Amino acid sequence: MIRRASGRLRGRAGMTLSELLIVLIILGFVTAILAAGLPTAIGAYRKISDAANAQVLLSTTMTRLRTELGTATELEVPEGGGAEIRYRNSSGSMACIYGDYREDGGTEPGLVIVNYAPDQAITRSEASRPVRLTVKDWQDREMYPYFSGVAYDRASGVVTITGLSVRVTEAGGTERTVLTLADPDDSSDMAFEVRVLLPA
Repeated sequence: MIRRASGRLRGRAGMTLSELLIVLIILGFVTAILAAGLPTAIGAYRKISDAANAQVLLSTTMTRLRTELGTATELEVPEGGGAEIRYRNSSGSMACIYGDYREDGGTEPGLVIVNYAPDQAITRSEASRPVRLTVKDWQDREMYPYFSGVAYDRASGVVTITGLSVRVTEAGGTERTVLTLADPDDSSDMAFEVRVLLPA
């Protein structure tokens, strides 16, 4: 049986060393081409992932703002066109929505909703239970919404929020805007409006 098997093997030609080296060189070229395209693929995935997360976060933020302001019983927007909305929520407590809490003297960037106890003054030092809407991705980068301006028309009951956008904090602390609420026709910034029906 061993003689039969060795006879069969002798009749077959194997790969020579030069053929094996050629195959290894071809595999090396294929691997190099694939490795060169990998960063591009990761970058494309990251862009698509950022856009999807930003759209979900922006939609969630708009829903939360509608809910918070839609149940308000009192509403005040400080003069001067800042990014702050003060209101009394449905539970009777005062609350404040800051467009960018860090710019308004807080420690956290982005849109923050702060609830105050009924007897508390609305100041940064008295702030309690801040609520932030954020998303963290697989690289632990933080994505958060913010807005730059707000106006309130008492006659119509419409709160107009401008500059509603989503930013991401990259490694090293750099920030970039990922998505801005924009008009799909001309890509200009679009205002987000909430109708507030205050009790008479």
